[in-house]
Amino acid sequence: DLSAVKTAGTFTVPVTVSSKSGSECTILDTDPLAVTVQIDEIVTREFPVTATAPSLSLPEGYYVDEFTASPATISVTGSATLLDKIDRIEARSRYSGVISESHDTQSELFIYGTNGAKIVNDDIKLSTTDVSVYIPVYKQKELPLRFEYTNVPTNFDTNSLKFEIQPSTIIVAAPDESIDNLSELVIDTID
Repeated sequence: DLSAVKTAGTFTVPVTVSSKSGSECTILDTDPLAVTVQIDEIVTREFPVTATAPSLSLPEGYYVDEFTASPATISVTGSATLLDKIDRIEARSRYSGVISESHDTQSELFIYGTNGAKIVNDDIKLSTTDVSVYIPVYKQKELPLRFEYTNVPTNFDTNSLKFEIQPSTIIVAAPDESIDNLSELVIDTID
């Protein structure tokens, strides 16, 4: 009999035994004729989605920037007690192999608890399982740094000025092959 239960929690409730067919029945053990039930609240909460792509590799001279998931958050519906145990939701890219350009990939969703273990429970409902993982790939190149002079007096030899740029080179990246056309990087002008 759950008539006295009005909120979530653990309750000991009385049990009444009756026959569906109307036949007489005898209860052999009446101590206790009660059960303990746990009533939980069903809630919906938003969780951020962490994007990963553990099965890809990059050719030399390329690097991958931070992965992003789309959508970035999803709604999860289930028992409040169960949702309290969720630490993170991971969208793991299904892409596998060598990658040399940016890709939008399909993913598989995994739910992890605060103890780091995977949570698998059919009572958890996700607003979507269609989450894509964007993998931004950039080509990188080391370029020397240089600056230019402006307003230099006529006949003044700028090579006579002694200077040193630190660091003398930096690594730059671009999402396409345009970086191949660069041989140096002009960082500023000096008046």
